[in-house]
Amino acid sequence: MLYALNGIVVEKNRNIVVIDVNGIMFKVIVPLSSLSKLPDINNRAHLFTELVLGENVVNLYGFCTKAERDLFNELRKVSKIGAKTAISALSALSVDRLY
Repeated sequence: MLYALNGIVVEKNRNIVVIDVNGIMFKVIVPLSSLSKLPDINNRAHLFTELVLGENVVNLYGFCTKAERDLFNELRKVSKIGAKTAISALSALSVDRLY
């Protein structure tokens, strides 16, 4: 659905980044590995994204690389691992370490 975002970083907090894409603000949950790679506020950023529909919530997750996004989706296929756990794993370990 949403493949990627390309816009200006408006806000960065813990594991949340807000990206302004032509006046539309996207709140994106990112692993710490991606957050550290993002540019400072008011600079252009590119994130590969994954839209996750939960029972009562819709979240947009973002990643600096396709490999991170792909691993996020692979982790979510494992029984008992949801999006929050997958993001935590990617925050704690590199893609190579997780594989």
